[in-house]
Amino acid sequence: FLSNFIITQTLFSYEVHNTMVDSIDLKMPGYMVYCVIISCLGSFSNGWVIGSANVPGEVTHACENGAAHVASKAFPDCLPMNNALWGFAVASFCVGGLIGGLFGGAIQTKFGRKKTIIFNNIGWIIGALLIGVAVNPAMFIIGRIFCGLSCGLGSLSTPTYVGEVSTIKARGTMGTCNQFAIVIGILLASVIGLPLAAVPLWRINYAIVAIPAIAQFFLMAGCVESPRYLVSINRIEEA
Repeated sequence: FLSNFIITQTLFSYEVHNTMVDSIDLKMPGYMVYCVIISCLGSFSNGWVIGSANVPGEVTHACENGAAHVASKAFPDCLPMNNALWGFAVASFCVGGLIGGLFGGAIQTKFGRKKTIIFNNIGWIIGALLIGVAVNPAMFIIGRIFCGLSCGLGSLSTPTYVGEVSTIKARGTMGTCNQFAIVIGILLASVIGLPLAAVPLWRINYAIVAIPAIAQFFLMAGCVESPRYLVSINRIEEA
């Protein structure tokens, strides 16, 4: 029994050593890149929420027909707000971001990086739907807060996940993907917002964030869990 135990431990140590050597030598394996890209869809959603109110903002809260149902019988043409209320409505996603950021560390430690990223998309989806069908400023503000919750939590979980699944040699390169996805989201929100800055198309501009959120919700299931998290919960072999 003792001999078998020693042999087994020796073989296990040999396999772990070889795995460590292999992972140190790896540069940019395709599966790693795939996992990073999928995880950064959340960063894109983050950027979209930040930039979505820039271009269609005027038509959202101060259109010609106000709350009248001219373009659509179901929804008002816009959501009339004074400048102070509009400023709060746009910035309200920061309130959600503060809450998401405060509890993000505990959530991703308890449930893991992968599950946190997957279920983090629910905030963007709910927020997009609320704003897309908003009939009053309150719905718009609550929708922005829901989006902010996901922005705050995603700002913690995505960079953590990217850093922990990346190889040593590619970690710096992969680490830039998070911020790159955010600025691309801001840019596209402004560019696509130009033709959508009209009644009732402005609703689509805010609701678009649900598309990458739904995509990530399903695609992230095919990505690996962070090995560092697996080690932290003593799932060594899986790690």
